[in-house]
Amino acid sequence: MTRAAPAPLLPAVARGEVDAVRACLRRYGDLVYAIVRRFLRDPGDIDDACQEVFVALWKGAASYDPSRSDEATFVAMIARRRVVDRHRTPGTRPLPMAEGGPSPTGSALESYVDARNAISAMAECNESQRRVIMLAAVHGCTHQEIARELALPLGTVKSHYARGIERVKRALEGREAKS
Repeated sequence: MTRAAPAPLLPAVARGEVDAVRACLRRYGDLVYAIVRRFLRDPGDIDDACQEVFVALWKGAASYDPSRSDEATFVAMIARRRVVDRHRTPGTRPLPMAEGGPSPTGSALESYVDARNAISAMAECNESQRRVIMLAAVHGCTHQEIARELALPLGTVKSHYARGIERVKRALEGREAKS
């Protein structure tokens, strides 16, 4: 006898339901902690990384698609990506863009503006190219992970990525020429 998977919480989280956020913390807290602990040893770093994972999860809750994976797999994927990114670049933090938070300055502001311009330039890409680029650039997926996630051949993923990046590059060059 198999147990039915619990009802997904992320759609309710995406709608901003406070009880769903609490339930998500209870349901996935141990999973996130276990994944983070594989990479980090300092208790303070582990706590910080877990918090970063759940913030990323709240922000990305609307992108969860139950037809692609079960919710626990999605949560684990977000946790793994965040902790790998954190592990690759120790000491870095995302730009503090929350309301009431400090404003980015100097090179952080330039990086933010560059990122916003790149996102805007992605309008030049078709939907498939945008999805592949977002999975790679924002979520840190490898081409193999993207191929599995989107159920596409690896060569198609690589083509979508290369063509999409080329379109973004041309769009950005066009904007620079106009300024």
